[in-house]
Amino acid sequence: MDFPNEIARQVKLEIPASYYYWNVVRQPSGTTTTASLSSSSSSSLFCFLQYNATHHVLEVIQDNEPDDGNATATILDVLDPEDMIGAKLVLEALLEASYSIPAAAATTTRNNNDNEPLTSTLVNRQGKATLTLFVYPKRNPKQVSWMEWCGWTTTSSSSSSSRQPRPNPAAPSYYQDKAMAATQKWPRQAHHRSFVVAPVEDLQQVQTLLKALQQLAAPHRQQQQQQQQQQQQQQPPATATATTTATTTSYLVIINPFSGPNRNGKAIFDQHVRPMLEQTGRIDHIHVCVTTHVGHARERMAPRSMNNDDNPKKDDENDDEKNDDKESSNITRDDPGCYDVSYYQGLIVLGGDGIFHEVLNGIFLDRNDGASFELTYGIVGCGTSNGLATSLTHASHELYGPITETFLICKGQSIVLDLSHYETLSTTTVPTTTTTTTTTTTTTATSTTTTNKNTAPTTTTTTTKSYISFLTYAYAMIADIDIESEVMRWLGELRNDVWAVVRILFLRSYTATLSYLPATAAADNKKNTNNPNTINTNPPPRLVPPLTEPLPTSNDKDANMDTQNHWIVLPDIDIYLLWISQVTHAAMHTCQAPNVIPGQGVLELFLVRGPPAVSRWRMACILLGLEGGTHVTSPRVEMIQCTAFRLEPKAATAAAVTNHNSSAAAAAASKVGRNVVDGELVEAGPIQGYVWPRQIRVFARSSSSSSSTSSSSTS
Repeated sequence: MDFPNEIARQVKLEIPASYYYWNVVRQPSGTTTTASLSSSSSSSLFCFLQYNATHHVLEVIQDNEPDDGNATATILDVLDPEDMIGAKLVLEALLEASYSIPAAAATTTRNNNDNEPLTSTLVNRQGKATLTLFVYPKRNPKQVSWMEWCGWTTTSSSSSSSRQPRPNPAAPSYYQDKAMAATQKWPRQAHHRSFVVAPVEDLQQVQTLLKALQQLAAPHRQQQQQQQQQQQQQQPPATATATTTATTTSYLVIINPFSGPNRNGKAIFDQHVRPMLEQTGRIDHIHVCVTTHVGHARERMAPRSMNNDDNPKKDDENDDEKNDDKESSNITRDDPGCYDVSYYQGLIVLGGDGIFHEVLNGIFLDRNDGASFELTYGIVGCGTSNGLATSLTHASHELYGPITETFLICKGQSIVLDLSHYETLSTTTVPTTTTTTTTTTTTTATSTTTTNKNTAPTTTTTTTKSYISFLTYAYAMIADIDIESEVMRWLGELRNDVWAVVRILFLRSYTATLSYLPATAAADNKKNTNNPNTINTNPPPRLVPPLTEPLPTSNDKDANMDTQNHWIVLPDIDIYLLWISQVTHAAMHTCQAPNVIPGQGVLELFLVRGPPAVSRWRMACILLGLEGGTHVTSPRVEMIQCTAFRLEPKAATAAAVTNHNSSAAAAAASKVGRNVVDGELVEAGPIQGYVWPRQIRVFARSSSSSSSTSSSSTS
């Protein structure tokens, strides 16, 4: 990129005191000093920023201007722009008592007839400008002291700076080691740099430097905004959105305060997410919605008017007293509730996978109006498992955690993810006064009225229910562990390990017919002809017939179906474990599908079946290998890539459970098995699903961008 190095060199910055504790600030004579600022010469008190395009780093260089002119540049610090999320310039007015007048100037008599300054050089007498770079570098866990590991940290600037590694760009392998460290999954931490701008008459050059730093921190976001502006200019005025402008960026934040064992979603937002979003300097409005009941997030996704009389913009300008958090800035507000989700450019979820499941089902099933195509989703894991958040950080070569997950949102890079559509059967039986027996069938429901001499007549209605999934579908052992361990929810993620021991000791298997459509069949039918890096705005193709109809055979020629003759059927197999994934991780320490690539348009089918029977020892080895993904090498594990599947339990081929949360559902599940979609229990019985390729855009780094950054650093 074109960084204004000439302008940056003219903006003089005072050397922060923290650099003196690194013992790298040098006098013009070349000697190293750790003395106070006042003991150094005037020229060595300042530094400037320079962008090194060869290594793609930002260097802090000491401003040495000795009389002989033979001094070499001294690099005080090296910052990786990939670790920056933004920059900020703060102007602070000084009180009259804080004015600093040199002693020589104090004895000078001012001539009242002119307006000449008392000194020949500029003196900071009226204000102070501070330039802050918000940086979150990776840190080697081996460099953490035992006091920090125990949580004992000091707040003094000297000690906090001394804990940071000292940069040594003169070393031959410095940039190679830096590029290698960028590929490691190390935790990120805040290490900001603040510079006091030297007194100047005009801040125009400082403003130019600030804009260049912000663009350097998020070049992808700048490119996306330019593309959006071009698209809006090409659209006719009648189709343009009246409430959203190209220069306004608004985010909607959904917080589940009851998610996870610690229930700290609100605290994580206040401590990490909100400050980091504001540090980017590129977000104009942040509306926060704290859920109060189950289904609240799905209700918030419902269409609503954006022309309400209670305009949130007016509240943002004049209603500061309505904020619960008085320390928050003017851009963060409670969700006014009258803005439709299409008003926002980003939707951030703080909670577990269940709250994100509500959001997607509300947008795709309740709306289905294309509002999701303009949104970029982000998630900060605050739940028990946090499968999606862990999968996104894994795809970005990062270590999961609130700071890292928020860091990816602030960087503005995004990738596309697939979704999947699931269908189940739900049966409802109600009393009726009809004495005849009739049967009516439609595409979505089947009603049957029966009469018995000893009982009252009843009407049974079977309907098809749909679900949108972004994570996994679980059946047999994994579903039993997930649902039955709810009684130990207070243990957090450990509850899954404890209940896995129980299920291994009391091993179960379920007899069912499993049919799937291999991924190669979809490739033969030219499913992946579009650009894989763009959102698929076309209606997703239906790969399976309705659940009440049989699968296509070799003689079927249905023009409405996108594929035929490729289904593989496994009849009446004993299923010990069935896990269908479209992400790598279902939990923070569970990598059940290590070969999944985001947006590839396939489902990864993880199957353990009999006969012959699977031993308890073999199942224990398979579960122990889930953390590192080594279970794929087990001889009893089958990893199959498919685009659609259908599961028909033998004990309930044509039956479904009336209420999957009732005791009747638990009794039926013991025979036919549980169906769990994204960690949520759905109706037992027959179920089918198929992939929706490239449906949403999420905040994450693609593997190509990470590799290009590393290559530029090592060049």
